[in-house]
Amino acid sequence: MKKTKISNLFWIFLIGASLGIFGPSIYENLTSRLIFIHLNTALAVFLLDMTILFWGNNFRKRLNSRGTLQPVNALVAARTTALAFAASRTGGLLFGFYLGVAFFLIPHLGNPANTQRLINAFVTALFALWLLILGVWLEKICQVPQRADDEK
Repeated sequence: MKKTKISNLFWIFLIGASLGIFGPSIYENLTSRLIFIHLNTALAVFLLDMTILFWGNNFRKRLNSRGTLQPVNALVAARTTALAFAASRTGGLLFGFYLGVAFFLIPHLGNPANTQRLINAFVTALFALWLLILGVWLEKICQVPQRADDEK
């Protein structure tokens, strides 16, 4: 499998940011309300971060154990790579979306509720950025050296 390119993550971020800016605007025009950002969303993304972090640490220890721990099954390695790809792309999309929502909420900072929405959006965006970084890190752990007979 090919490595994740930063340009692909950037395009995923831009798609998420576009949805984050224009989605709440459309929602506000249809319902006459601002979008509500729960802190539970940040908690859910944080739990995803911790899951990826613990899985990656365990996986790395098993890869580098040299027989002291149970070796890594090839199917588990392939699934871990798929998990890493999904985490980096989901992190990029969520980071862009919640950063876009935060950007949308900046002009609406007239009352404490909107300030809380902005803070919740920023916290969720930071946890989503951490998810993106963890996904790229886990993908780097899963890389195997290229052989000379591999096709490019």
